[in-house]
Amino acid sequence: MHEIQLNIIKTLTFTKQAKFSDLKKNLNNIDNNQFCFHLNTLIDQGLIDKDSNNQYSLTVQGRSLSEKIEPNQPILKQQAKLTVYVSAINKENQILIYTRKKNPFYDCQGFGGGRIDYGENILEAAKREFKEETGLEGEPQLIKILHNKMYSKDTNELLVDKILFFCKIINPTGILAPSEEGIYEWVNIDNVSGYIQKPFDSKEEFLKQVNYFVNWDGKITLEEQAQITESY
Repeated sequence: MHEIQLNIIKTLTFTKQAKFSDLKKNLNNIDNNQFCFHLNTLIDQGLIDKDSNNQYSLTVQGRSLSEKIEPNQPILKQQAKLTVYVSAINKENQILIYTRKKNPFYDCQGFGGGRIDYGENILEAAKREFKEETGLEGEPQLIKILHNKMYSKDTNELLVDKILFFCKIINPTGILAPSEEGIYEWVNIDNVSGYIQKPFDSKEEFLKQVNYFVNWDGKITLEEQAQITESY
């Protein structure tokens, strides 16, 4: 979103209504035509209303957006992504391993998953993502909440900030189907270490997750994790 539009939203965040002159008060260096273009864009997008008295106010959608703006500067907040992290174990003592075939993390291996949609329950998201990516169905159990941060080895820049809801599915049904996003394969638990060549994080960390997954004791844990990556 353009900085002028963010400034308008920010101004309306701190008042019920405002006149044109109030909205432009801190943007006097901006040409009126340019300002009107951005104001009308916000109206067209359904973020701002203009009443019969030429007073402007935020719509419900505009108020929702205002929560995402940094209070002291007109920029959108960056927040951790909410994702589900799902794997399955079957009767043959095999677990489902994902090899990613898209950037970032191309060719990295681990458990699959995806984003939680707005308004979606965690277990609903896990069930949906699992079905979409594997063609299999099952009832997910939440076993861990993991806050995962990954930094670039070269620049120390924060590349990934995710809150992962780690879910387990026992004996899913259906036929494993191809996925556009990567390859899913059943791997015997005893062979996982040899199968994993390029884990998302470190092999040691992934094998720790596998052990937690296989031997889960029924208690949901919370873990904070910060790592360096070369694979992004």
